[in-house]
Amino acid sequence: KHPPLKIVGVELESRRGRFCLLRLRWRLRRFGVRLSFEQQNVTGWCSFFCLLLGGKGKPGLLRACFGVLQARLLFCFEGIQLRLQRLLETLKGQPNVTKDGKSIRIYCNIGSPDDVHAVQVNDGGGIGLFRSEFLYLNSPDYPTEDQQFEAYKKVLADMDGKEVIIRTLDIGADKQIGYFNLPKEDNPAMGMRALRICLNRPEIFKTQLRALYRASAFGNLGIMFPMVTNLEDWDEAMRLVAHCRQLLRERGEEFDPNTPFGVMFGVPSACLTAEEFVEHGCNFFVIETNDLTQYTHAVDRDISIAERYYRPASHAMKKLIRMVVEAAREGGIPVTICGSAVGNPANTLQYLQLGLRSFSVSPQNLIEVKKALMNAKIK
Repeated sequence: KHPPLKIVGVELESRRGRFCLLRLRWRLRRFGVRLSFEQQNVTGWCSFFCLLLGGKGKPGLLRACFGVLQARLLFCFEGIQLRLQRLLETLKGQPNVTKDGKSIRIYCNIGSPDDVHAVQVNDGGGIGLFRSEFLYLNSPDYPTEDQQFEAYKKVLADMDGKEVIIRTLDIGADKQIGYFNLPKEDNPAMGMRALRICLNRPEIFKTQLRALYRASAFGNLGIMFPMVTNLEDWDEAMRLVAHCRQLLRERGEEFDPNTPFGVMFGVPSACLTAEEFVEHGCNFFVIETNDLTQYTHAVDRDISIAERYYRPASHAMKKLIRMVVEAAREGGIPVTICGSAVGNPANTLQYLQLGLRSFSVSPQNLIEVKKALMNAKIK
């Protein structure tokens, strides 16, 4: 559990304040702690209010310079890390089975090939979400087919036969890349992003699909599309998949023609029509709680009102999740749930009761989620 410090207010010089706090948030990620903050402009100063999600106890106010704040917080969280390490040593290698004998899968989310080591150290059963956009974010220009192929191949080879699900390019909204020259939008989260960009710029998409298909010869690969809104999105994407498959055959490339393709459910309209994707050849489902919660509750999880409206286990969310789980069950295909909320055991246990048996979390959250699920009974 997180220490009894819930709200932290920090006064910093305005020109350095935001950078320092973002740096602190980045450093705390390795402890599995997410910080969100609201910026309040004050004459000559920036006052930042940080919410340590999951904190317990009464809200407390701490004013300090950046160095002091960082030292105090890191001291607290290093203690948490030590306790998690001991828990990992106890549970590592034990089968993922609930208290009443139901088998479950616990996978990991990663953002680059370098994260595979964390999956292995934390006893991940596979990779349920590999964010492929790191290749684009870390490149001065569009990554080539060969560059992408080598990155995907490395992850698959390092996972040594365990399942790896790679999400196709998901940029736009808060992930902007200069060389894409995306048009400025008043509400980018609702506009051109993820699969919509890929379908609008098919040559970029086909380059990635060819690289993914070639990598499929080196491991257990699944490919999923983010921001699928309706059946037309899926059908158009699969037409491009078929085109790439044929081109690779003509080139004499080795690949797995039976590579499964899936839908990532982050849009409510897709959840409401989930059974249609099964009818059109979808091989697996992944429920993504970050986007789905934001679009269901019309709230950005990083703004000040998020605590009130951002509810990833709300009644509305449960109804949508249950629809997807039921469609997968009737269609005989697997379904996994991922997103920040799944790293919180309180949410994970509720998702378990909705019929989910496959979970994908950040590597640092895996061991506590595993402990909670092993101690759970399905009602």
